[in-house]
Amino acid sequence: MKLIVLLICLGLERYASVGLYLSRLKLLRIYLDKLFAMAPNKELQQGWLGVIYAILPLVLIVGFVYWLTSSWVFGAFGLVISIVVLLYCLGPDDLYHQLSTYFQLDPKKDAEQRDALLAELIDGDVPTDDKEANRALTKAIFVQANERFFGVVFWFIVLGPVGAIVYRMSVLLRRLGRKEDSVCSAFHAEVTFFQNILDWIPARISALMYLLVGDFSQSFPLWIQYLPAGLSDSRELLKNCGLGAMAIDPEMGTMAFPEENRIALELVDRALIIVLVLIAIFTLGAWIY
Repeated sequence: MKLIVLLICLGLERYASVGLYLSRLKLLRIYLDKLFAMAPNKELQQGWLGVIYAILPLVLIVGFVYWLTSSWVFGAFGLVISIVVLLYCLGPDDLYHQLSTYFQLDPKKDAEQRDALLAELIDGDVPTDDKEANRALTKAIFVQANERFFGVVFWFIVLGPVGAIVYRMSVLLRRLGRKEDSVCSAFHAEVTFFQNILDWIPARISALMYLLVGDFSQSFPLWIQYLPAGLSDSRELLKNCGLGAMAIDPEMGTMAFPEENRIALELVDRALIIVLVLIAIFTLGAWIY
């Protein structure tokens, strides 16, 4: 069933741009605002208690509903719930639409809009030099693909809808926690550490997929180098192995052209296909035996 859910959700996300119509980020923020407004004391908004308080209620609700109804009508209810949950856990923004918009914007006429979109994709400060910005976006594509697709898919395969929710909420809380005026800032360090734990395996699998669909000889030594690395190195692993799979030496400077961004996105597409093929093989193998 998980294979069917993945095919439906990733197909809708990639080719129907369903993420544009779901208001996923808005709904999750409304949930967090109401949840912390009901907090009985400020201790629940700090440290690991804040992380647990933000994630656990949603996990319990979805987990209970899925457990209660997943076998109804020969599993049809479980299929529907899984599709709905996974669709809301992808993204939350449509990466392909964001990049398509960015590519179409004029660097001079739409400079302010481009910078705002680039800052969101990079999840940090925008380089002033155009070629440095292009390379930063290339690296960001690999990181964003892991946070929006590969990480969600991995934890959905491992833990079902609950796993997808836990991963999506950890990423959202970390991003919101970077803003000082956000309630999530009180536990930003803890949720960042938690996301690093969740990312450790998916990031290495994602990077391995880039090796398989890109320049293996260039990126394999980098993958081996980062394989035993610590929890905080997953982003660098994704960036450097992604560049290596594009036959680019990460140590050769930061200059890049816009076409490099499109090539990176194509690499992500091919890697996603490989992931689905591997899941299909294991699924069919389980059915046969």
